[in-house]
Amino acid sequence: MRKYLGELFEEFKEFISRGNLVDVAVGVMIAGAFTGIINALVIELFMPIVGLVTGGIDFSTWTVEIGDVPLHIGNIITAIINFFVLALLLFAIIKSLEKVRHVRELALEQVLGCEEMPPNEIHPDDVADEGEER
Repeated sequence: MRKYLGELFEEFKEFISRGNLVDVAVGVMIAGAFTGIINALVIELFMPIVGLVTGGIDFSTWTVEIGDVPLHIGNIITAIINFFVLALLLFAIIKSLEKVRHVRELALEQVLGCEEMPPNEIHPDDVADEGEER
């Protein structure tokens, strides 16, 4: 049993230390923080503006009761607005990154005559030792 647990622990340690899993964990943590920012933007900025446009309607208080069960429709509307704000921000970020990549590719094509960045590796024969002339 102890050997099995040791092997299981080693396998788990290998699984956890994979680069992809760490990247996903970092992404999830950043997404959690980003969600807080989006919620604050929607609740503190967009919803008051929507309230002004709609004549002071406060969606957060909207409820519908079915029997004795209240359904908080305002929370659903706020969640939908959160989704669209998040989708719009992600769209803008991705569009900007694509534009930067496209500009970089055009610059590389003009300067180097190629679309891909050359490798960063330098061969030892290409570098002269100190004091040595090439």
